[in-house]
Parts: sequence; C-alpha cells; structure tokens
Amino acid sequence: MKTSTTHARSCCLRAFLAAAASGAALSLASAALAEPVAYRATVVTDVRLGDRSYHNAALKLTFIGDSVNVAPATDSSGNVIPSVFCGSPAFFWITQGHAAFSFQSGGKTVSGHFLPGQIFVALDPCNGGIGFGSFTGPHGLEPVYPLGFSHGSAENAAFSATALSTAANTSGNAWSCIGFPPSFGGSAETGCASPDPYPLHTDLGEDFFVYMPYKFLCGDGTDNICLQISGSMNRGTFSIVPGFSE
Repeated sequence: MKTSTTHARSCCLRAFLAAAASGAALSLASAALAEPVAYRATVVTDVRLGDRSYHNAALKLTFIGDSVNVAPATDSSGNVIPSVFCGSPAFFWITQGHAAFSFQSGGKTVSGHFLPGQIFVALDPCNGGIGFGSFTGPHGLEPVYPLGFSHGSAENAAFSATALSTAANTSGNAWSCIGFPPSFGGSAETGCASPDPYPLHTDLGEDFFVYMPYKFLCGDGTDNICLQISGSMNRGTFSIVPGFSE
C-alpha cells in the first residue's frame, strides 16, 4: 500500500535518538530496589533465520533483566547521550540481561537465544516510544531494531521513566528499522536500511533478521517511508512483567 507524502511534526522526527526524559526531574526511584523483570514484544512480520525466510511469522521477543539496571543511555565512553528536544538523557535503557526469540510459521515454532551484548530494551519518555534495540547498524546503535513501538498506548506508557520497572501492557506502531527515524537529520523522506548487513547472532548457530514489510511508501518508485515516525502500517504489543523469574 502506498500513500502520498505527509510530513509529521518536526518535534517528533528524531524520536528515540533525539528524545530525552523531561529533564532530570523524572525519577528512577522504582528501579532503586533490585527486582527481576521481563520485557516481551509480539508482532506478525517477516523474519529470516540463516538462509530460511518466513513470511508473516508470529514473532515474540523476550528480555530478562533486573530493574536496578535501568539507567540513562550512555555512549561508548560512558557519557549520557544528549537530546535535542527535552534535555538529557536521550532515552533510558536496560542493557544487562539475556534476550530470546521465538516465532511460529506454517505450524512450526522456532526458539533461540541471542548471544550476549547485542540487545537492550529502550524507553523514550520525551516523544513516546518503547521496545527492543540493538548494538548494531552503521552507527553501532539502533533503538528500534529488532522491534520498537511508537504511538498508541505504547506512547502513553513511555512518558514515565519508571515504565521500565513497573507493570505495563501496551500496543503501538511496530518498527524494525535500521536508521530510525526516516528523514533523521534532514527533510527528505528516506527508508530504513536493510538489516541484511547487520545480523543478530544466536545460540542456534545461525543469524537472525527482522524485516519491516508493512509501511507507508511515498509512491515515487523507491522504498522511502512517508509519514516519518507514523510510517509503519504494522502493529504489535509490548509488556513489562516485574517480579518475573524463570
């Protein structure tokens, strides 16, 4: 499906990477006490494991961590990542834990774990976004790949920094985008880069990839996404389960 170009609000163009908490006033008090927590996301989308592709697979991602490790996002030097719109930090995340995936396709279920150090869970309380990010892509950091959510109830849940340590069930526009958001740093409409050069390594001995087949295109013969951070046509769910233990 294609639509004509529609420009989103300029204040939201940079979403996760240019977002921040509403100043340092947002509290992480609920994360002060250690408590196991599970993050889960679901979506129907296209995936690939090794050389096998699956269309419209029912995908579930899981990250198990501890609420005490929810923190402002930092760069490789340990500096808090700043934001253009809302102050600092750009977003909150939890990077310590272990991540897993499973998907159903054609009556078959495939499950595995991501190797350590690839996946994190991120929350953008400035512009409203939440989901699974990864240390991959051309800049080594992708906040909505393999799967992030904007708008819908996901947007409302993300307005408090405590949302990564308190129970929540949300839904929203589903993104699996390398280079999110489209048009970042400029006015021209752009697309998401292919995930093929950026594999996520698994304990199955095969790399895993998540695609984004359902999006608003500009109708100019390219794969450029229109509507910026409203450009996903897909929907999914995200939940937080404090006190979860395996």
